[in-house]
Amino acid sequence: MQKASTMGTRSLALRQSTAQAGRVCGGRRAAAMERVVRRAEKAGNWYPGGDSPDYLDGSIPGDYGFDPFGLGKDKGNLMRFREAELLHGRWAMLGALGCLVVEATGQGNWLQAPQWAIDGTAATYLGNSIPFTLPAVLGIQLVLMAGAEIKRNE
Repeated sequence: MQKASTMGTRSLALRQSTAQAGRVCGGRRAAAMERVVRRAEKAGNWYPGGDSPDYLDGSIPGDYGFDPFGLGKDKGNLMRFREAELLHGRWAMLGALGCLVVEATGQGNWLQAPQWAIDGTAATYLGNSIPFTLPAVLGIQLVLMAGAEIKRNE
């Protein structure tokens, strides 16, 4: 019951009304109603005891009310930030997969990966030398990613 009291008086009232309905309708239905009420509750707050902004109502997965600068006040911005977070998470998963493939194939490990830059030798990936310098690779990546983002936002 302590958790319910920290969630607010509204959820406490919902739980009490569900318990009363359970006594009237029978135990199975009360259990189903309790699950529905628990799913409707907000998961929590990033700052215990603090109030969440009104526009962060818990409808988005992972919404714990964290927006100290008010960047999500506009619903369009909030949805764009959500989309960007999903996209960045997918790129991070692909990067992790790339690291695992190199390790699994026995072509190197992540501890020795930057050794080429320290020694001044040519970079390799999966045993193949990369014909570009690091600044050139970064420039190419910047141009390609910017082009993909511009095309995606059209």
